Amino acid sequence: MEKTVGTIKGPILFIENLSVYFSDNPVLQDVSLSLRPGEITVIVGPSGSGKSTLLRAVNRLNEFYPHCRTSGSVHLSIHGKIGDVYKGFLSLPELRQRVGMVFQTPAVFPFSIRKNLTLPLQVNLGVNGSALTARVEQVLRDVGLWDEVKDRLRDDATTLSGGQQQRLCIARMLALEPAILLLDEPTASLDFKSAARIEELLLNLREKYGILAVSHSLAQMRRIADRLCVLRDGRIVQELDQEHLRDPDAFQTFINVAF
Repeated sequence: MEKTVGTIKGPILFIENLSVYFSDNPVLQDVSLSLRPGEITVIVGPSGSGKSTLLRAVNRLNEFYPHCRTSGSVHLSIHGKIGDVYKGFLSLPELRQRVGMVFQTPAVFPFSIRKNLTLPLQVNLGVNGSALTARVEQVLRDVGLWDEVKDRLRDDATTLSGGQQQRLCIARMLALEPAILLLDEPTASLDFKSAARIEELLLNLREKYGILAVSHSLAQMRRIADRLCVLRDGRIVQELDQEHLRDPDAFQTFINVAF
């Protein structure tokens, strides 16, 4: 009998034999992967290999798509207990709170900068009053935005630059106190300077969260990844740890497989 809840040490995320089908077409096939706190794992591979589908499977966002079928398990470790998210370990709202996701294109709400943060805090966590004000300031400081926006919190969030909008999206995710961050090419739509700030932010956030990301930038992979995984035709076909990332020959062999 499968134990769906217990006490564990080790990975914060453990994916085992995960397969995802859309209208009986396999997009992921028997994917197994673990993620530890304080670790950035980057998923790479050619277009259409299933990278975004893998991220969405972790917090069950694929279920928004019609004719989606998922098998296998996705275990999370939350507050010392582990459970399979596909066997009712967490409700969907709590799952998506604990496993936050940021997409390639910044998805700010069409409200003020402040309301982008206060709305999810009030609706999801019931935070109000001075605690709400303090949480807003803290997460904006965490992503390096506070000094840039503290005097314009009532401005529409769409008036921010692309890089600022992406950091606001990350702040909105952090406000809900997730355990895992899912990042789907978070710098792909940004200029070099903005991308560099996001990379620096992710390296700082690594100290507190497990981070699973998708990236197409070879330079970025080497700068931020603790581990690289190649996804090809819906399967993980190769992994590379930090030691091998520093080995030019091993990295070049890895790139030949990945792309």
